[in-house]
Amino acid sequence: MSEELAEAEETEDYSVFENKTGLAEDMKFLASMPELCDVTFLVGDTREPVCAVKAVLAARS
Repeated sequence: MSEELAEAEETEDYSVFENKTGLAEDMKFLASMPELCDVTFLVGDTREPVCAVKAVLAARS
């Protein structure tokens, strides 16, 4: 264990988060749950609805 990590573990507000899934999988999950989306795009000639989350769009633009 690195010295920095050892020091950080001694503080009260330190926590570790391990993401076990990939970002793409998480985004697919979000898109599959329309109740979590706050904006809908109508895409293509068929105007297929694609839902999204404004905060994610803003963070990735």
